[in-house]
Formats: sequence, structure tokens, C-alpha cells
Amino acid sequence: MHACVDNTLINERQYIVVYTIFLIFGCIFLIVSCIVLRDTFIFLKNSERAKGTVTKIEREEIYEEPTQYNPIFTFRTQDGQEVTTALGFSDLNAGYKLGYTAIFAYDPKLPRDARLLTFWGIFSWPVLFAAFGIPLFVIGGWYFLAQTVLK
Repeated sequence: MHACVDNTLINERQYIVVYTIFLIFGCIFLIVSCIVLRDTFIFLKNSERAKGTVTKIEREEIYEEPTQYNPIFTFRTQDGQEVTTALGFSDLNAGYKLGYTAIFAYDPKLPRDARLLTFWGIFSWPVLFAAFGIPLFVIGGWYFLAQTVLK
């Protein structure tokens, strides 16, 4: 019977460690999400807008992977500078056609780092960090909340 009690204590300690790790990483991801979201709002507040046009579509053939396509956009800044930028991701189908236009937000000091002005083009990183952080935080926090309520 004494060995069973020791085993239970070990299992309980393991649970505490695992759920503490969940809670800590959940908090870290949520904090990073909030910081990136704040930086995104600052970027949007200070950015200028420009209409970009797909001027080229690059094909990427990776060994044993399907061909992917990366649209290259060109736009003019308000001071007349022509900027060429890629979206930063590739697609399995050529969803963007030559001549397609879209609105970009860009920092006047760094127009090459323009972002496509769509929900995912602007908020993808804060959403992804939150998508990992919320479940970890809830699972870790729920364990400790349940422990206090059930005791």
C-alpha cells in the first residue's frame, strides 16, 4: 500500500509539471501574440497604401514536391519609387494571375517590406500565436483551477 501512495505522488507531480509547462507556454504565446498585434497596429497607423500589380509569377520546383507559384508584385510609393516585392509564401496553384491588383500597406522608410492589405496578410502572426497560446493556457489553467475547486 505504501508503494501505491508513492506512485500516486509521482504521477501527481508529473501532472503538475506537464500542466505548468502548458500554462507557461500558453502565457508566452499569448504575450507574443499581443506584442505582435500591437506592432501590427503601429505599422498600420504609420503605413502608407499603394496599389500593387502582379508583374511576374515565379515557379518554384522543389525536389519531389509539387510545383509552387509565387506572385511578384510591383507598386509605386507616394514619392514615385517603384518597389517589387513577393508575398512571402508560395501556392500550389497559380491563384494570382498577371495583371491582378491588390492594395499594400508599406512603411515609407522600408517600402520593400510591404504587406498585402488583407486580414491574413496583416494579422496572420498574431492569430497563429494566439491559436497556439489559447489552448495551452486553457488546458494548463483549467488543471490548476480544477485542483483548487475539487480539493
